[in-house]
Amino acid sequence: MEMIVESIAQDYQNNTAELKGSLRITGVINDLQAIANAATRLGVLLKELHPQTSQVMGMSNDWPLPGQLPPMELDKIIDSSVLSELSTENEDRENVGLLKNILDLSKLAAMTKKEIVARWEHRREDGKLDAGGKETILSISKTHHPKLVLARSCQHVLSEDFNAVITSNPNDLFYQFFAAVFEYASDKDPEGSGAGLERYVKLVTKETG
Repeated sequence: MEMIVESIAQDYQNNTAELKGSLRITGVINDLQAIANAATRLGVLLKELHPQTSQVMGMSNDWPLPGQLPPMELDKIIDSSVLSELSTENEDRENVGLLKNILDLSKLAAMTKKEIVARWEHRREDGKLDAGGKETILSISKTHHPKLVLARSCQHVLSEDFNAVITSNPNDLFYQFFAAVFEYASDKDPEGSGAGLERYVKLVTKETG
């Protein structure tokens, strides 16, 4: 029994460490939104300000400031094909080349953000996105919370090895055993704030009911 408890406690510790190390979903969504915004702004600038924006490289110490290069010198520094792609005279500039790549980046970031948000909301009953900033990316990809996995392991030990009756009553064996193993694995008070063990006991009993 000691070896079994040690094993499921170690699994819980590993799962908990993995969950804590996972990035928060809101951070990824915010990053994607920032990428989308930056790419959109850059695309708009290139559309509206060409050819001046093409000379932005002149802001380095090696070249004159933007707008100070005559067209002949500009052509020697910047690939003529890039200038041609960005030219306002190029009616196809949003469909081919640099500008298309920038706009595609913006669309991809925006679309990916929407997909993550939609998937997250689908998994939450209240429809909220990352309430309190506590949830992580692993919460989406990992089907089972470490406490739920631990509760299932405890249930399996009791039912398979000891033929115990499994109930969700906090006074019965299942909860008491689960709480004891949780305290051993986490070094936390099972009745302490935030533990919420009853929730996982009820989930397991519903699964096995």
